[in-house]
Amino acid sequence: MKLDDVQPADDGAIDPVPQHTGVVDPEWLKDHLNMEIALRAYEQGVADPFMGPAVIGDRKTADKLSVIEDKIRIQHIDAAQFPLNDDEIKEVLCLFPESWLQHARLKTVTVRPPAHFVTKQYGDHHFVAGIEDWHQGKKRYNGQEIPDGYYMENGLTPPASDFHYAPGQYMGSTDDILLFQEPSGVQESVNADARKQYGRELIVHEFLHAVLREDADLVFQIDGVPLDYASILGEFHKICQREQASTSEYSELYAPLLHRPFDLKDFWVKMGLQEELGELLSSTMLGWGATPKGEAKKPTERDFGGTAFKKVGKSEKVAFAEKLLTATVIKNEVGMVQGDIANRVNSATDTAS
Repeated sequence: MKLDDVQPADDGAIDPVPQHTGVVDPEWLKDHLNMEIALRAYEQGVADPFMGPAVIGDRKTADKLSVIEDKIRIQHIDAAQFPLNDDEIKEVLCLFPESWLQHARLKTVTVRPPAHFVTKQYGDHHFVAGIEDWHQGKKRYNGQEIPDGYYMENGLTPPASDFHYAPGQYMGSTDDILLFQEPSGVQESVNADARKQYGRELIVHEFLHAVLREDADLVFQIDGVPLDYASILGEFHKICQREQASTSEYSELYAPLLHRPFDLKDFWVKMGLQEELGELLSSTMLGWGATPKGEAKKPTERDFGGTAFKKVGKSEKVAFAEKLLTATVIKNEVGMVQGDIANRVNSATDTAS
């Protein structure tokens, strides 16, 4: 499946929706792990006076900074550097509500030397298998030098270019967000402000994984009604069936998985929903992002499909993200009643769908 295999829009307004077979194949994976398309879009965006860098504004407060500094340690391995300095990383975290910061399962943000994703076949799916360190010109995997034939023997796909580097990862087992220094070729060829803005997107995306965790036993109170992990993903899955265009090139990687029935036991469905939601929250929170086709665009101006955008001027996806970002996060209580999801997440787009 190629990036150009898209369904024609009836009126040219809807964002492209790729055709797919339900299988994440090697070429699809290779195309969608290439960060250069997104980085070029961010170069366009930071130069646009109607978009530009995210403004933290009054969302940065002393109380939020206190929570961050008491709870989260920022560390650098082998003097690795990220496009944002430590204070700027904290400012991005201040975009989130204080309750999200308090309840996030996050102890450290670790900046590491450049690395690549490596991929492997799992059944019908070719998918990201882990991180491969890139150190002193020698490729490494799990701390060991990779011998000749390693990739073939282990069914792994090597990185295709410097732009297929690992931009970020949340490690649930250690409550750690990993951020990676960009390869020198990326630093030299991409505008510094664009790399900073992409860095903000990565932090927002990875932080979501530290809060929206199946094992976290948290609920998100929206309009006074509690939503647990299953409710949030279940409702978002329904929206993704109606609005099938993806938020970014990266989250479009997971589009074939989102047509599977919703089932919390299906790892692939949960992964696809969490990655699309992470990209959606990032672009909503920052005001704009990179589309799958490499355009810098505000999510409020995008038609993801369905009927909501044409009827009320805002997609269901964006309305859902905006509602979720107003939620207060609290610990779940035994016996907490979960009402009808349609009554929990009310917005102008509910009647349009």
